[in-house]
Amino acid sequence: MWQIQPIYKDTYNCFQFLTASIAKFYNCDYRLMMLELWGFAYDNTVEGIIGDKLKLCWNFKTDRRKHLLNYHGLSFDIIIPQESSVEQLIDSNLSQRPIAVYADSYYCPWVPFYQKLHRPHTLFILDKESDEFIFMDQYS
Repeated sequence: MWQIQPIYKDTYNCFQFLTASIAKFYNCDYRLMMLELWGFAYDNTVEGIIGDKLKLCWNFKTDRRKHLLNYHGLSFDIIIPQESSVEQLIDSNLSQRPIAVYADSYYCPWVPFYQKLHRPHTLFILDKESDEFIFMDQYS
């Protein structure tokens, strides 16, 4: 089981929580990665009300995250598996490195957005016992 010491800060979102915690695990800095994380982007090509057009400026721009993480000596792979291969992919990599996954917060009963909002939520998978995964996130 991976022994990651969580970095809890009220101002961090779930991705920032993971980034700060994994940086501590690897004993490196992470703060430059936060440069763009507090801003918002407006996309006028999206249909709907103003709120539908607003998003975090880093949302799903993984190339920027990767460059900043590489600057700090952290690297990560983004894998979008087929639904049927998710568990196998986690099983085959869990012993080699910590794994973070995106989950839909709508289906996570421990988060404030449970059955209220569909939004990506990130969490660490630390271990597997029998057929259950042990995870950690900012709400656990």
